[in-house]
Amino acid sequence: MTQLTHPDRTATTPGHLLDHPTELTGTDLSTMHGFGGLHGGLLLGLLTATLSAEGSAGLSAGSGSRALRYVTAQFLRPAVGAVELVSAGADIGRSLTRVRGRATAEGRDVMTASAVFGHFNAAGTNPAITVPMPDVDPPDECDAFAIPTEFVPFAQHIEIRPTDAHRPYIGGRDATLTAWIRMIEDDAAPDAFRLVTLLDALAPSYAAVLDQPIPIPTVELSVRISSRLEHATSPWILLRATTLETDGHWVDERIDAWTPAGDFVGAATQVRLVQA
Repeated sequence: MTQLTHPDRTATTPGHLLDHPTELTGTDLSTMHGFGGLHGGLLLGLLTATLSAEGSAGLSAGSGSRALRYVTAQFLRPAVGAVELVSAGADIGRSLTRVRGRATAEGRDVMTASAVFGHFNAAGTNPAITVPMPDVDPPDECDAFAIPTEFVPFAQHIEIRPTDAHRPYIGGRDATLTAWIRMIEDDAAPDAFRLVTLLDALAPSYAAVLDQPIPIPTVELSVRISSRLEHATSPWILLRATTLETDGHWVDERIDAWTPAGDFVGAATQVRLVQA
């Protein structure tokens, strides 16, 4: 069990917490909030890091490490106050490890999650299929987009550079947002837990067709990590978020991720709920 304490003894960065989730106690998390509570992608990244440690502890000597392949989470309510990350134990098989866990705040569940860890296979005889990266300008040729930190405090830890004219809440025609994104305090390429966090760090793609701010919280988030993430060398990740279908209330969204070199490194699907 790992505990997060809301105020306020030591300031740190999201990347440091993802590397050292056991140091969460006594950390000032006020700059890491999204809408109404701890940023959801960061919370899932932290819980996934905790589940990874649980799964690794149960592996026998000589069996090798198992990397995050997939995680899915249900968001139950905002994470406000002291938060605990709890593992429910690992199911270790011959090729996969499954670990379940939950995050609680003030004694109530705020998130449940299940993660799958496994080996990344070396190139074999089976054909590989990937998702091609959109033709966009590199990050150093794109202008930064500033999210007001009083609206989303977590925004001060990330840099977003849209690759086109689409922006949230401009009443556009296309429910798609494409942008380069990175954690400001990290110069290294993202690992799996950072990628989980970043995949939830853009505004909802559905916001691009709305003309006023409306909360669109996440109900469920699923992330798959590609073996190509091991080849990432830049802190920048290109995200393309697209609303696949909505009735104006429930939103099904997909987010794809690439490195500047064009490697597809992961994807997420989200179910969101428009709170008009």
